[in-house]
Amino acid sequence: YQPCVGFIVAPFHLTEPIVESTIQAFWVMPPPEHKPHEYGMPMSMNFTAIQDSYLTQDVVNEMKWVSDYYCGAPDFLFFKEPWHQDKTFLEKVKGSLAKKLPKDQVSGQLLDFVQSLLITQQGHEKQSAR
Repeated sequence: YQPCVGFIVAPFHLTEPIVESTIQAFWVMPPPEHKPHEYGMPMSMNFTAIQDSYLTQDVVNEMKWVSDYYCGAPDFLFFKEPWHQDKTFLEKVKGSLAKKLPKDQVSGQLLDFVQSLLITQQGHEKQSAR
């Protein structure tokens, strides 16, 4: 049996406009041996996050790939649009990521990089079939 661990990232609170996203971890317990065709049972789990010292080039490349892949998706989010009152979705993303960055990125370079992935240099959203 290989354990399956997953994370649910909840970026939006319906009752309050909280900028930071919440993260819930879970693992899936396998079905009983005598019922192997049943689904596994998701189980909540606690975790502690340890901040990386630096961001590897592999992670940067994966971020670029994910951005390019989802750029044309029909449910692509236009990050300059309002999220709540005077805050945009881009401000929401940057605010949520700020406390989760590797220690070498506190100067804001990574947030600027994320912004460049989500919005083109001309200030227009990436093209999408809306």
